[in-house]
Amino acid sequence: MLIRLLNDSSAALTSSSKYHALFPSANNPVKEVVLYTSSCMLGSRLGTIYLTYHHVCFYSSILGFVKQKIWSLKDVNSIWQTDGLIGGLSMNIENHGEIAFTIPTNGDNVYTVFDQLLKMIREDERSDGGGV
Repeated sequence: MLIRLLNDSSAALTSSSKYHALFPSANNPVKEVVLYTSSCMLGSRLGTIYLTYHHVCFYSSILGFVKQKIWSLKDVNSIWQTDGLIGGLSMNIENHGEIAFTIPTNGDNVYTVFDQLLKMIREDERSDGGGV
């Protein structure tokens, strides 16, 4: 799978330096590779969504007011695309409920990568649990 190769690629690590500076707590114990980024809105807040193998992160800085959110992919129960004038993506997270992103461009790409990541996480959980 392409995402697994990107996750293991040393070349992809260099493109993730901004992510590591913005989300140092998400990188423990391993430095994560950013697999996809896109401009989006969380509520009425304009920012960027970062998808890694283990996390979904949102970062926004408007006039010095910073908003950062980090969700573990293991806590995501489901995702779905939203239609309308401007497309988007919603996810249902354990203990947080529904979180909706408005993604004016590349919404289909974000959904595709996100869906593949969730499938890989579920597959890894099954293989780890099956061997115990």
